[in-house]
Amino acid sequence: MRRKLLIIVVGGLLALILLPTLGWNGLVEQGNVSAFDMLLRLSPARPSSARENVVLLAIDDETVSRYGPLPLNRAVVAEALMRIASAEPKVLVVDVLLSEKTREAGDGRLASAFSRFPRVVLATALEAPQEGKQSRWLTPLPEFQHHAFALGHVHLEPDRDGLARTLLLTKVSADDRYWALGFEAFRAALGAQEPPTEYANDLRVGTRRVPAADSNGRLLWIHYSGPEGIFRRVSLASVLDGRAPASTFAGKVVILGVTAQGAGDRIYTPFSTGLGMSGIEIHANIVSTLLDGAYLSPLTASSEFLLLLAITALVAAAAWWRQGRLLASVAVAGVVVIPVFSYWMLRAGVIVPVASALVIQVTASLAGFLAHARFIRSRLGKAIEGRQDYAFRLQAVAHEIKTPLTAIHASSQLMTEPDVPENKKDEIAHRIHKEAGRLSGVVTTFLDVERISAGVLKLQKRQVELSALVADAVERAGLLALKKSIGIEQDLEPGVIAADAELLQFAVYNLLVNAIKYSPDGSSIRITVRFAAQGACLVVADQGCGIEPAEQRRIFERFYRTKKHRDDAKGGSGVGLALVKEIVTQHGGTIEVESKPEKGSTFSVFLPREATYEYQTAGSVSR
Repeated sequence: MRRKLLIIVVGGLLALILLPTLGWNGLVEQGNVSAFDMLLRLSPARPSSARENVVLLAIDDETVSRYGPLPLNRAVVAEALMRIASAEPKVLVVDVLLSEKTREAGDGRLASAFSRFPRVVLATALEAPQEGKQSRWLTPLPEFQHHAFALGHVHLEPDRDGLARTLLLTKVSADDRYWALGFEAFRAALGAQEPPTEYANDLRVGTRRVPAADSNGRLLWIHYSGPEGIFRRVSLASVLDGRAPASTFAGKVVILGVTAQGAGDRIYTPFSTGLGMSGIEIHANIVSTLLDGAYLSPLTASSEFLLLLAITALVAAAAWWRQGRLLASVAVAGVVVIPVFSYWMLRAGVIVPVASALVIQVTASLAGFLAHARFIRSRLGKAIEGRQDYAFRLQAVAHEIKTPLTAIHASSQLMTEPDVPENKKDEIAHRIHKEAGRLSGVVTTFLDVERISAGVLKLQKRQVELSALVADAVERAGLLALKKSIGIEQDLEPGVIAADAELLQFAVYNLLVNAIKYSPDGSSIRITVRFAAQGACLVVADQGCGIEPAEQRRIFERFYRTKKHRDDAKGGSGVGLALVKEIVTQHGGTIEVESKPEKGSTFSVFLPREATYEYQTAGSVSR
């Protein structure tokens, strides 16, 4: 449980660290705006009353070819404006810079034409910056400004990819501040007389609210109605030759500007294909956005972070719940749901960072699949380990049964010797009977060890005289030692510990059998018991072949056999010492080995007087 909690905490911290990096880098941000463009193009044309109230008066290729090159004679423009003024348009917006004088007659006639309109909004722009000089505003001539309702700047704010998606509603230079041309046209259309009221998060024009925060320079997202040509457009030439009646402009917001090829007044937008959108079309979209109140608002940084965090949490839950059975479904659904959700949110005026959400969703899904693969690998490993554990149990049974059988076999061989006296044969027969009884006890003891390892059976602890327990184990191993003429020296200090007598004797007997098995004929084994304040120390030392240093830390592992004895018929199954360690560990003790090749091995068992040991399984101990 603690491990799962740790994984959750660490995973959560990594998510908090990686989310900003994955979701807000330059490449992903470009993906966000590209996705915005695609969704905007897929959206149907929004209902718009403003679109019907805006008319574009275009100085197009036909006008230029018939009435002269650009810049068009102002007298010609004045003539067209005077013809439509009689229809009383609501607002005239002029997207042409009028900062330089031309023929006096032409300037005078254009100023006179402006005077016939109730509200005129004229364009201003910052001149190209020069080194060491502050850019100045190129404003209309005074005679034109005299008839102007307001001056508006014509600058857009193209993104890094060159597409105009936003504009700053206000710009400042040389202490002069101007609102955007489209915004001033909006104010004029509403009949506002006072400047907008500014708040931290929005602007107020009369009763209308414009969500443009001061913190981002009063940035406005342009809600484009569609591609070039969505607004009604009338050629200036058609007005001059009478093909377009003045009534076309009655009560409308008229935006005058240049659309002729080569004029340079074209900018790429989300709807642009091979050719940029004309300036007057973009201004018409700005006016339409403002008049319709069709504002687009991207998620705040905190909202976006919470969205990405929610996606990560959802994928993590799918990977965690029911062993990841829903992960694939959530991963596939996310790739579909995120764009669809973003599409409907865009129609509601909210810009969702599609690319950021998809990157987080795909990354989290990949991480989930990797974690799931690791989980499957772990389960597979546990299954293999379970099979090995099953084999271990079978080998352990065979190994432990073989020991008393060997004693019985050796005793029976001694009885067949002709020079064995009768009283000795009676003693051997008694020993055979005793070992046969112990054979049954071995099986019972082994099953008890397994049940203790599984937590099913608790140790049956009682006060045990350790020296007597060890002496009994020595007696049991005596026949095996006698067969190899091995002497067993005993130095047993009396003392009592809390232990399960049968299991502990089982462990001591196994240590002795191992010592006898790997010791040369005629050698000796020494077994010692000493007591201290903390507990008892039991030491079994032999003069056998020893163990290589690199192998000493592994001899207590299940199935492990030293290289020297892997092909040796007398070698064990590699489970005896694993059982010994299990029993010692269950008693709250430890076992260590010191060995030198060809000089022998010393096994030291440390046992507490009163074991205050928290239960662990065999698997956790042996690994």
